[in-house]
Amino acid sequence: MNVALRGTWDSRHHGLLPAILLSLLLTGCGSFAPIATPFTRSAPDYSSVPVEALREVAREIERQVAEGNREPVLRNREGIVVETAEIRQALRSRAARAELVSKFLDTGHGWERRDGRLWVIRSEAYKASGTSRMRDLDALMVNSENRNRWTLYETLIDESDLPSNTLSAIEEIFLEERIEVMKPGQKYEDENGDVAFKE
Repeated sequence: MNVALRGTWDSRHHGLLPAILLSLLLTGCGSFAPIATPFTRSAPDYSSVPVEALREVAREIERQVAEGNREPVLRNREGIVVETAEIRQALRSRAARAELVSKFLDTGHGWERRDGRLWVIRSEAYKASGTSRMRDLDALMVNSENRNRWTLYETLIDESDLPSNTLSAIEEIFLEERIEVMKPGQKYEDENGDVAFKE
């Protein structure tokens, strides 16, 4: 894929070119392809998941990502398997773009959803906030981030021999731990599906 990075950038993207290029290198060239999700989202079912162990794993992972730690320390707990090459690489990529994700959330044009993914709020304000090229770069970053998160969730389920219906519970536990490391004012989806702001 040939992504044009030339042109005029506003202050939101100033100085972020090296991070974007690194993000491109770490995620490959298929970043605009839809994410294939073999699992169907349903109401969270915590009965088949060791909740406290998973919460500890999620807390450890999300803190390291937020800190930009590209050599994450991973520890399996109570059957929750995260010590894999796939998860390690996904977390390295996420850590490399953590600053970009946080700056995007600072703009108010993105939010963390209960499905465990980062979403763009495609409002009129967002459309007026920059050029189509900047929105393309945002889309690339968001899609790359979500691919890495999907790798994390899918690999965790497969390697831990968890049933596929635990996906929603895993996504929500990771979201809850991600909210803990978000900056005040950044947006996320609350339990009612509404926009909430990190305090």
